[in-house]
Amino acid sequence: MSEQRLSGAKALLRWNDPVLGAVSPADFIPVAEATGLLLELDRYVALLLIRQLAAWRDEGLNPPPIAMNVSARSFQEERFVTHLFNCLKQYRVPHSLVQVEITESTLVDRSSAALGNIEKLREAGIKLAVDDFGTGYSSLAYLKRLPLAELKIDKSFVDGLGGKDEGDQAIALAILGMAKALGICTVGEGVETQAQLTWLVENGCDFVQGYLLSIPLALADFAALISVNGSNTEYHPQDAT
Repeated sequence: MSEQRLSGAKALLRWNDPVLGAVSPADFIPVAEATGLLLELDRYVALLLIRQLAAWRDEGLNPPPIAMNVSARSFQEERFVTHLFNCLKQYRVPHSLVQVEITESTLVDRSSAALGNIEKLREAGIKLAVDDFGTGYSSLAYLKRLPLAELKIDKSFVDGLGGKDEGDQAIALAILGMAKALGICTVGEGVETQAQLTWLVENGCDFVQGYLLSIPLALADFAALISVNGSNTEYHPQDAT
């Protein structure tokens, strides 16, 4: 296995309430969807991420590309991508430092707005990834036609790798083979054991993420990490992220 390098990261949304304590995204995201606040939340997260990338660059740090989840609802809105571009321009952050992650339901959305947003991101050089791949209902035709950079193998399949779960291994092999044929990079999500990492590396997965490599980090801790490791490296197969 090649030397492990930091090649990217993902922005995670967390809510620490003075009364309720730590509120799980599994609790507040559905509320945001039901109340119509998800659009505002997505725009706010984009602003926070880009503002932080600018701050790190001002401090002389070289952050890696950072991914953010975008809801299917926001992806149907032309104004979300406009907001994203405006933030990048305002804070002078290179487009290559932001990656957008969508779900499989977004992938098969045939609305003109969603398809238009995908094309705008491609033209702007912003990479597009499909999160939790294999858990939804995606059309293979869209994988071939759309400018996707990554497929992220869902943790529910990664859990069974390197052990005796032949079903998980068969599904993961199918995803890896399909992605390779289409020229799309693969990411193994939720890697927690050395056996899982070894299996993914041996079977050609391009990148991995999970607690085996790092737990979620606060801003200061992540800044310390990139100040030591840097991110001025190319994407190499079998690197860990």
